[in-house]
Amino acid sequence: MRARVSRWGNSLAIRLPQAALSSLHIHEGEQVELVLRDDRLEIRAARPRYRLQDLVDQITPENQPDPLDVAPVGEELL
Repeated sequence: MRARVSRWGNSLAIRLPQAALSSLHIHEGEQVELVLRDDRLEIRAARPRYRLQDLVDQITPENQPDPLDVAPVGEELL
C-alpha cells in the first residue's frame, strides 16, 4: 500500500487509504500512535492499554459489588 506526502499548511501530511483505516478501525478525529523503528514509521490506533495489576490496585472496599449468597450448583463444589 502506498501513499503520497503532501503539504498541509506549514506541515507535511500523509493521507491514509480507506482500506488501512478500515483495517485498523480508525475513524476521523481519533488519535493514533506513531512509532519510529529504525527506518520505519508505524501508525497504530491509540487504544488504552491496561495492566492487570493497575486495575487490581484500583479495587477498594467502596467499589466492590455486594457478595452473592447463592448456593453453589454444579461441579464448582469439587
